[in-house]
Amino acid sequence: MVKLAHAQAWETLAETERRRAAVLARLSLNGLSDSATPEFVDLLKQIQRCDSDVRSHVEPWMASVKTLLAGLQSSTKPK
Repeated sequence: MVKLAHAQAWETLAETERRRAAVLARLSLNGLSDSATPEFVDLLKQIQRCDSDVRSHVEPWMASVKTLLAGLQSSTKPK
């Protein structure tokens, strides 16, 4: 996902994000039992770091899209 964000492949990123969110909704670092392997915990932490990196690229793009859409919406309102 980080590579998709850097490449600005927004449609593929959006689909990947939907799949990722579905998987992560079922997982939580807080809900792990004491038997969880350190490798598994490390993998979840890596996923969270990647998620943060992706958000740093996506959030500014989303803000500019919101501004663009707001401008389009006000220009199409009847006067």
